[in-house]
Amino acid sequence: MRSQRRSGLVSATDPATALIEHEIATATTVVRGYLRRVLGGHAGALTPDQRHCLQAADREAERVGRLLEDLLSLADHPSNTFSLVVQPEALGCVIERAAVSTRPFFEERDMVLEVAAGDAPPTLPLDGNRIEQVLINLLGNAAKFAPRGSSVRVEVARTERAGAPFTCVRVVDAGPGVLPEDALRIFEPWVRGRAALDTGLRGAGLGLAVSRRIVEAHGGNIEAVPGVGHGLFQIFLREKV
Repeated sequence: MRSQRRSGLVSATDPATALIEHEIATATTVVRGYLRRVLGGHAGALTPDQRHCLQAADREAERVGRLLEDLLSLADHPSNTFSLVVQPEALGCVIERAAVSTRPFFEERDMVLEVAAGDAPPTLPLDGNRIEQVLINLLGNAAKFAPRGSSVRVEVARTERAGAPFTCVRVVDAGPGVLPEDALRIFEPWVRGRAALDTGLRGAGLGLAVSRRIVEAHGGNIEAVPGVGHGLFQIFLREKV
């Protein structure tokens, strides 16, 4: 039994797991649908406080959906392999979709999201939905941990690794960055870095673990670069299969 999700195909071979997934996903979708209708003015004008509360509720409903997706992804792929639908895709378009999805988070914190993808090759062999999922995770983290009013930048550069052509996508923010002792551990399931613990922001420590598995399934790798005085994550993607 399988369920189609926006970020890719996730199977649920256990009927009980599939039922739980279906019920939670359906309830979350319904709740967000009603919230969006009210926020869109279909139930009359809202006071600023009402809008703020409803926006917070919508974010939490979305967080439940992401958590469910991450849990199912880890449970469904215990061997670090993902079933990818790889085809030539324009990386710039994938980045732009991720930027559109996360831009409301930046606007709520008076932050600026800049995208400089001019150096991206015309196409790359990608599962575009999966790489979008990775970028949404990195941009969402940047929106949470970077200072209010700061900027986050997505950069693309072409490079070589072991003699093979790669494209590097960097997410740069003005946050505290990652400690050297956390740089590898934060890609393990259920592990959160010191910056996340110090801020008290909630999270399950799953997003980066799923992101690592997706990128590695593409034959690339993802890394947190410590010691640079700010937040810096890099994704390396093969230009040829």
